[in-house]
Amino acid sequence: MLLFGVTFTTFAGFSSGEIMETKQSNDSFINNEPTWQSYFELIDRDIYLSVLRVMVWIVFGIGAMGILGNILIILVYIKLGFSETIHMSYLALAISDLLSVLSTVWTFIFLSPIFETVLKQLPIAIDLNFTSFTGAWPLLAFSRSTALITAWVSLERCLCVVFPTKVKRIITRTVTKIALLTIFIFGCGPIAFVYVGIESEWRLDPLRNQTKLFVFASDSKQTTTLKGFARVLYGLVYPVSSWVIVTVSTAILIIKLRASNLWRKQHMIRTVNEMRQTGDFHQRRLCERSNRQWLQRYGWKILPHPTHSPDLAPSDFHLFGLLKRHLGGMAFETEDDLISDVRN
Repeated sequence: MLLFGVTFTTFAGFSSGEIMETKQSNDSFINNEPTWQSYFELIDRDIYLSVLRVMVWIVFGIGAMGILGNILIILVYIKLGFSETIHMSYLALAISDLLSVLSTVWTFIFLSPIFETVLKQLPIAIDLNFTSFTGAWPLLAFSRSTALITAWVSLERCLCVVFPTKVKRIITRTVTKIALLTIFIFGCGPIAFVYVGIESEWRLDPLRNQTKLFVFASDSKQTTTLKGFARVLYGLVYPVSSWVIVTVSTAILIIKLRASNLWRKQHMIRTVNEMRQTGDFHQRRLCERSNRQWLQRYGWKILPHPTHSPDLAPSDFHLFGLLKRHLGGMAFETEDDLISDVRN
C-alpha cells in the first residue's frame, strides 16, 4: 500500500516538475491553475471519475487497516517495555509507518472527487501545489524513514548472528536511541528544504468567484537547488542505501546460518561415528529401548526436556521436595556443614 501511495502521490506532487510549483503572473496563475483534472483531459471524465473513486476507496480501506494495525503494534511494544533494544526499533518502525499511511490517506483526500464539493468551499486553493506540500513530500519523508529503520533492524539482526556474545555490548539502549533519533532527523530533515521557498498570496479565483489563499513555491535559484537536493536524497540516496544495507545484512545472515547448520550436522555425524567405533552407540540404543519399555509397562508419563533448559532434567525435580523436608528447620554455621549434611 505504501508503494502504491508513493507512486501515485509522487506523480501528483513530487515529479510534476517546476510547472506546478513556480509562481506565475496573476492572470496566468489563476487561469492555468494546476489541478489533478488537467492531467486526464484526454480520458473520458465519467470513466476517470469511476476509476478514481474505486482507487480512493481502496486506499482508504487499506489505510484504515494500516492505521489500526500500527496503533495496536505501538500499544503492544509500549506494554512490553524497552528493556530489549529490538522493542525500541520495532516501535519506531511502527510510528514511522503509521505516519506514512496517514500521509497517504491525507493526500488521497485532496485528490479524490468524493471530497471535491467540500474542498471547493475552503478558503485555500486545493491544487497540486497544496497537495504536494501537505501530503506527497511528508509521505516521502516518512516512507524513507521507514526504509532506513528497516535497514537498522536488519543490521541489528545480522550482528546478533555474527557476534552473538558481544551484540549486547555493541548495540545498547543508548546506541539504539541515538541511531533511531538520527534516522528520523536525516529522514525527515530534507523536507525543510522544500518548505523554505513556500509563498502564499490571496487571489481572486474567477472560476469560482472567490478569494482564496494560493500556496506555491518560489522560483528563486536557491529554492530550486534545495528542492533538487531533497529530490536526490529521497529518490536516490536513501532508497539505495537502505536496499544495500538490507541486502548485505540478509546475505551475511544466510551465510552464517548455513555455516552453523553445516557445523551442527558435521558435529552430529562425527559424534555418531565415534560412538559406533567405541560401541557406545548400540549400547545407548539398547538402553534407551529398555527404558522406554519399562516406562510404558508401569504407565509413567514422559516429560519432554525443554529447549535451552538448565542442566538439571525435569526427572530430577523431585529431589527438591526431599531436600526441603530434610533441611527444614535446620541451621548451619558454614557452607561446608551444609554440603556435608546433604551428602550424608
